[in-house]
Amino acid sequence: MKYKKIFKWELFLSFILIIAIITIFLNLFVTTIFKNIFDREINNRLNIIGEILQEKTDALAFNLSREYKETFFYKKILNILMDAKNRYGIDFFLVDKSGKICIGTSADFQLLDKYSLNEFQNSSITFFDKNTPTKIYLYPYKKNDIVYGYILMLITGNFLNSFIEIKKMQTKIIISIFIIAFIILFLFSYIFTARIERTIKSLEKISKGDLSHRVMVEWFDEISFLQEQINKMLDNIKELQESKYQEMQIVAMGLAHEIKNPVAAIFNLVELIERKKTNNDIKNEIENIKSEIIRLNTIVDKFISFARDEKVKKDLLSVYELVELIKRQAHLIIINICEIKKDTKVPVDEVLIERVFKNLAKNSIEAGAKKIEVEIKQYNDKIIINFSDDGNLVSETIKDKIFIPFFTTKSSGMGIGLAIVKNIIQKHNGNIKYEQINNKNNFVIELPLS
Repeated sequence: MKYKKIFKWELFLSFILIIAIITIFLNLFVTTIFKNIFDREINNRLNIIGEILQEKTDALAFNLSREYKETFFYKKILNILMDAKNRYGIDFFLVDKSGKICIGTSADFQLLDKYSLNEFQNSSITFFDKNTPTKIYLYPYKKNDIVYGYILMLITGNFLNSFIEIKKMQTKIIISIFIIAFIILFLFSYIFTARIERTIKSLEKISKGDLSHRVMVEWFDEISFLQEQINKMLDNIKELQESKYQEMQIVAMGLAHEIKNPVAAIFNLVELIERKKTNNDIKNEIENIKSEIIRLNTIVDKFISFARDEKVKKDLLSVYELVELIKRQAHLIIINICEIKKDTKVPVDEVLIERVFKNLAKNSIEAGAKKIEVEIKQYNDKIIINFSDDGNLVSETIKDKIFIPFFTTKSSGMGIGLAIVKNIIQKHNGNIKYEQINNKNNFVIELPLS
């Protein structure tokens, strides 16, 4: 299954959601505390204003109504309230204990409910009316510990501008924290998931058969531990593979020698028989026996070739020397060189690397290829050789098995040609893989330049 690179965004969005929730609650908590402190300070100031008005007004004012507006006493009390309004920018109302407004500086204000206000002592409520901060404060009017009513103060506008500033500041804080958190969390999620993505890319290379590749360990956390374990697993797999290969080589070498000696003896006996005078029919049979012995001997030689643990003796070949080496393997080969510096030298064992291309060319011709194309290019510190042909494609069911020793679908083949190729490339610390591109067989060889 092809994975989708969404973990980074899942992680990022999860962190953003957590930060958003924390920020909102923290911001509300802080601003609520700040509002409460500011509200308490305003209440203290309003309490002082209430004390001043209590000194200037008379308890009889709580018996007034609009019916008395033409009286001297009504006008006097109203003037006191209007002077206070002009000074403080606040509307004042005298409210009796039943909740009835006796006199006030504004005719528009009405209490919605008629209820007893005895239980309220220095009570206030602050709210926003159409984005305008509004505050109602009740100051109990007392004389000789007797409550006659309440001085209701209605505050709007400039007096409460700080509440508007608090609201703006709250918005700015949320936006600022979000922007900073957005940047930090994006960088964190990118750095965190970049290591996972690099590990995945390494595993993709390994899954394609490059067992020499190793995952880069960058830190000392759980992911680094996982990367180390992957590398250890690869070391164990490679060790087991080499051990298995060596065991196969030992068996092949022993079997080859066990066969070769009797075959040589049989061949000698056949030649002795042939020297004697025999009729033509027997001679034909002897020739057939010799032919089969030679064929068997050829198979044994191939076994020995596969089993021989040849050491790599590297020489520095120029790209053009490498091209000539490849060209002489078959007349069908067309070579294209791209993106390579002129002074590039490839450290290879010339004898062994020639055997690689000889086997690949032979494999292509046997597959019915009419044209073989080889592209050589340089990528960082590697030489990449694409060896492609238009022969019969390898079946999807077996293309992962073609490098396994002694695996073959040919009636006359032994299945060691590509196994030898892979063994030689690995001895050069390189890698080879098979792909089908544009309906062509394509062997991709990577050889290190150092």
